[in-house]
Amino acid sequence: MELHIDYNGVYGLMGGAEKERCSTNSLTVLDSRTGAEYTLGISGSGILSAQALKQIKAGGDGAGLRVYDPGYTCTAAAASSISNLDATQGLLTYRGIPIQELVGQCSYHEAAYLLIYGDLPDSAQLAAFVESLSRHAFVPSTVAAVVAAMPAGSHPMACMMAGLTALGACYPSQNPAVAGMSVYGSPEVQDHQIARILGKMPTLAALTFHKLCGSLPTLPHAAMGYAENFLYMLQAQGDSSYRPAPWMVSALEALLLLHAEHGMSCCTAALRHLASSGVDVYTAMAAGVGALHGPLHGGSSEAVLDMLQAIGSTDNVPGFLQQVKACQTELAGFGATADPRCIIMRKLAEDVAAAAAGSDPLVQVALALQDAVLHDEYFVSQKLHPTVDYYSALVCMALGFPSEFNTVLLAVARVAGWCAHWKESLADPDTKIARPQQDYRGPWLRHYQPMTTRQLQQQRQQSWCVAVSTASSFFAAASSGASAAAAAQRVARSRAAAAAAAAAAGGGGGAGGCTAEQLEKWAGGSTAAAVAEGLALGGAGEECNTELSEGPVIVKKSNAYKRRIAGEKWL
Repeated sequence: MELHIDYNGVYGLMGGAEKERCSTNSLTVLDSRTGAEYTLGISGSGILSAQALKQIKAGGDGAGLRVYDPGYTCTAAAASSISNLDATQGLLTYRGIPIQELVGQCSYHEAAYLLIYGDLPDSAQLAAFVESLSRHAFVPSTVAAVVAAMPAGSHPMACMMAGLTALGACYPSQNPAVAGMSVYGSPEVQDHQIARILGKMPTLAALTFHKLCGSLPTLPHAAMGYAENFLYMLQAQGDSSYRPAPWMVSALEALLLLHAEHGMSCCTAALRHLASSGVDVYTAMAAGVGALHGPLHGGSSEAVLDMLQAIGSTDNVPGFLQQVKACQTELAGFGATADPRCIIMRKLAEDVAAAAAGSDPLVQVALALQDAVLHDEYFVSQKLHPTVDYYSALVCMALGFPSEFNTVLLAVARVAGWCAHWKESLADPDTKIARPQQDYRGPWLRHYQPMTTRQLQQQRQQSWCVAVSTASSFFAAASSGASAAAAAQRVARSRAAAAAAAAAAGGGGGAGGCTAEQLEKWAGGSTAAAVAEGLALGGAGEECNTELSEGPVIVKKSNAYKRRIAGEKWL
């Protein structure tokens, strides 16, 4: 079954002439403190230069007025021509082209080229671009080893960040900290890094997926499109003749394109902030991934699925909404901010749910919750409606992805926009290292007091005080010249007690996975052997036990997906 997507005419009439962006108006300011009058220029798009405020210097420290703007909600940190979001007009454009005209007609490769280079490619440009990304689809074995070595229970986004920084370590000749600040001055070098990142991002995401599910990855397929190759790496299980279902490819292609760029969002601002310091592009990309992971950003898609799992059944939707009204729980994935992508994402979610033929009952819960909220006067009066993250969660669910993997999909999509912003920031003559001002509110001036003259202060909660782990106790004792054997025996007793407790509780296997031989080595072995064993275990005590105990949680949540992959290659 192939999913056909036709979004022509979905968006409303934009109307009106394009804003005149080259004209300049002015704002006249009267300083009531001095009676002085100032004229400040305003651009045609309504932007006031903060530098103009420096001329108003009465009071303060004489450095001129500054703006206090937590979250930078009213501050433009960069001039960009990549995308424009106009919620009042229901408009999101990529280089001036409405997103509604791109979805269903434009491939992700074309959209990425458009965002990065400013125009849609012709056939020759597209072929060269696709071929370049295909050549860079493979990741170094050291990067794959880094992802595989992440602790059990690691979130896929943590694996993505580790993989990206490992990629940067593989290419020191392209790192300004090694090769010099001018290394990115060449457009050819910039394009080389962009091809590497765009080509390797789906492969890196596939490695994190198989790390999550405990399955084996498949090498990328050079002859496939962006979304098709991504699904192939996730599903093929080494079968080179396997092809993902066309409807899944169409749905994922639309999802990736819709999330490829969204203006100066938190993750994009984080990437540009780091890039302004001259850091290598891989570290900047890792910053974007880290910001996207937050539950107030891309991570909200994961929160939607957690909410739906808690509801469990369509029969429980009315009771859940009563709890929301009573402030006993939260409604994830709903908000009052209009997003032009929501209309498209809703249609996509409904089409994918229908094509999936009820593969996941939570899809029905999501649709029932959506309808209930949209027809409940309590929520209607608050102008709440599903956000794009809500519908993205539905699409990911219908496609069979674990909830932990949702934000990874958004990172794979957004990498095109990130590359565009990175390239744009390098060419912007106004780019400076990002150093936001602060409104200092602490003591203006105090003098140092010797210990003997300090008065007793009220007892503070020392939240920074933590119990010393058994590993730390052992290594500290060994390094300080104390009896290593005695220290090892203390560690062994602690671990043996934990092992007995685990066995009594039905856990078995010893504390932290220690065997009898390992415990014996800790108890009576030489200092060198004990230290070597401690390093091999990755630490003892709380750290080791906590790390290992988190593993089965993720594995348990992913068993359904492992069975689906092993049996039916999803759907």
